[in-house]
Amino acid sequence: MGHFGKALNNYEKSSYYLEVVGAGWFNKAGYYYMNLQQDTGLLGLREAKMSYHPEYFLKKYTIKKN
Repeated sequence: MGHFGKALNNYEKSSYYLEVVGAGWFNKAGYYYMNLQQDTGLLGLREAKMSYHPEYFLKKYTIKKN
């Protein structure tokens, strides 16, 4: 599960590169899926994550204090 990722803006597609390299490393270690967390409602972030063609989505839950 990825909690945080940061790349320099002055290098085009550097965040994409880091995701691809990370996915390759995890795959070699025997992992098949990566959970990149939620898009927090940001359209650009959702579009970027959808470009990875997710196989499925986890069900969301909301916890509220009574």
